[in-house]
Amino acid sequence: MLDHKGFDLWADGYDRSVGLSDEENTYPFAGYKKVLATIYDAVRTGQGERVLDIGFGTGVLARRLYADGYDITGIDFSDRMIEIAQEKMPGARLIRHNFAAGLPAQLKDEKFDAIICTYALHHLDDAAKISFLEELQTHVNPKGRIYIGDVAFATRQKLEDCRVKSGDEWDDEEVYVVAEEMAKEVKGVHFEPISHCAGVLTISRVNEMEIREYKTYNEPEILRLYSSVGWTAYTDHPDTLRKGFENSMLTLAAYEGDQLLGIIRCVGDGHTIVFIQDVLVFPEHQRKGVGSALLQAVLDRYSHVRQIELATDHTPKTIAFYKSMGFREMSEIGCCGFMKA
Repeated sequence: MLDHKGFDLWADGYDRSVGLSDEENTYPFAGYKKVLATIYDAVRTGQGERVLDIGFGTGVLARRLYADGYDITGIDFSDRMIEIAQEKMPGARLIRHNFAAGLPAQLKDEKFDAIICTYALHHLDDAAKISFLEELQTHVNPKGRIYIGDVAFATRQKLEDCRVKSGDEWDDEEVYVVAEEMAKEVKGVHFEPISHCAGVLTISRVNEMEIREYKTYNEPEILRLYSSVGWTAYTDHPDTLRKGFENSMLTLAAYEGDQLLGIIRCVGDGHTIVFIQDVLVFPEHQRKGVGSALLQAVLDRYSHVRQIELATDHTPKTIAFYKSMGFREMSEIGCCGFMKA
């Protein structure tokens, strides 16, 4: 898989090689122009004018929207791609950033009317894709949409058929979207196939929610929340759990109206260390950006604290989620952790 230096070298010939694959209707870029045209038309028929383009490359799609008067923000990790795109869109805000680490910090409070990403999401593995899309859903305005155009397949069988047909041309380092599997993990996914190896995913934003301090302990709903995720070590001792909440430094809750979606609970001193003790979201509200929003609210509140820690399950899904939020494993910074349980 190419790194940013590889894309720097490919930048000047990128459009030509992509166009050739599209014209010959071969993997991986068969349907490329129609993918871009489909997204372009969708953005044009939507509302608003603020567009975020993730992995904009040479700016083929973004330039058309820019010429139509859209306010373009873009992120890409290739210096040469940025140079080429900036020449086409001198007034666009183009940021050098690797979206594998999530959105850049300067965009954390911004929302867009459309978020587009073409032929870039396949650089993330499946767990990282889900976390990133959940993050993007929190950055879309109420009537906005996310549009992903890429090598993508309706079913796993169609992916396998393309793999066989492509033979040695198939890139095993790239991870392509299977729409039927993605729809089980991310709410609001619609897939439109464009060619035998490409399609467009349209994803709506998460429902409106409010995050506020959880000040009044409601034991039935807290026990129901902990039970729903199988944390019986807590629910077996409800008095201890209540005391834990009462003595926590901060507990935030996510709500839709009066409905509790999830909580995040912190202990520590709030100045030198914050330890995130619990992050829980009801199963029916998971994969909708609730956990990301709760965690980001804590990070924003304690941005002055140097040491923010947590302990979690050692699974690819949880590791990808916390890394997408800027956390690193202790071994990556020359430390180790100990626990007596």
